[in-house]
Amino acid sequence: MDIAIIGTGRVGASLAGAWAATGHTVILGARDPDGTDARELAGRLGARVATAAEAAAEAEVVVLAVPYEALPGLVPTLALDGKVTVDCTNPVNPRGPSPLPAPGPDGSGAALITRLAPGALVVKGLNTLGSALLARAGTAPGAVTFMAGDSPVAKGVLAKLGADLGFAETVDAGGLEAVPLVEAIAATWITLAYRQGRGPDFAFALTTPRS
Repeated sequence: MDIAIIGTGRVGASLAGAWAATGHTVILGARDPDGTDARELAGRLGARVATAAEAAAEAEVVVLAVPYEALPGLVPTLALDGKVTVDCTNPVNPRGPSPLPAPGPDGSGAALITRLAPGALVVKGLNTLGSALLARAGTAPGAVTFMAGDSPVAKGVLAKLGADLGFAETVDAGGLEAVPLVEAIAATWITLAYRQGRGPDFAFALTTPRS
């Protein structure tokens, strides 16, 4: 599968390396694709590098791994019509008394993307644990990630990509109206990892009682 990952930070790099290692073709969308840092990162991860617009135009799946604040300026520049678009952003307030989501008038990051790119097949996901564990989710037995959105096609693609990362399941939380719940799970993870001192090396799991 041809995957464009827009963003070269820790989340983007972790996803790029993990998916490239499982046989996907990965294109990193960078602000400065000709810069030494971007080229070295792409080479180390087994990916190519291009501008964000070029990467999105070439790919079947576009993964937005950028700060939430970048979405209004970024999304209108990308060719997302008919493409599975994975929203990894977290509209949290890390400096406030609580990191609870603060997504503004659209209600969630995915809703903002849907408004800015109405032809995109948007699904929220891969935002509820730290970047390091994204690349090795299979080392945490039973680890799950969560998704929400209105496109069954996008959810099906994300579930397969989540399995490639090693997750036991990509849990479907519901439609676009459920995205704030998934973003709240991310805020819970941030609170436990950094405010409660647990550290970032953990994921959530779903268990059922023994019969």
